[in-house]
Amino acid sequence: MIRVHGILHRVEGPPLRPEDTEELMRSITSEENIQSTRERGGADFGFAFGELARFRTSVFKEKGNFGLVMRQIPSKMLTMEQIGLPPSAKELLYKPRGLVLVTGPTGCGKTTSLASMINIINEEREEAHIITIEDPIEYYHKHKRR
Repeated sequence: MIRVHGILHRVEGPPLRPEDTEELMRSITSEENIQSTRERGGADFGFAFGELARFRTSVFKEKGNFGLVMRQIPSKMLTMEQIGLPPSAKELLYKPRGLVLVTGPTGCGKTTSLASMINIINEEREEAHIITIEDPIEYYHKHKRR
């Protein structure tokens, strides 16, 4: 199944067999993630399909078989306005010190919101030090003020 704008769509062709899913999972992840899935029931990691696309990937074990969920990470950085963040959120980005926590359920836009905010700091602030803690890493930010 593929979810597009919140709606599940069937994929043409025969359904994946358990061995197909395991082969696909093994082709995109490390042995460490496979071991984590066996021991703890799952693993999350970022997966890049060359320069074409990046995905947030979750591998899990369900009913004795491997399963995986892949969410595409936008390749183009969205602005705060495009994702619907209020102007008051942008004001936080110009404070001299502080900590920003963004919380919420899976898939609500936490990572996209933070990526947009980091991009503004990266483009507009002189001598700002940006530290992020993200597991798995989804967005890569290149230095823009050097």
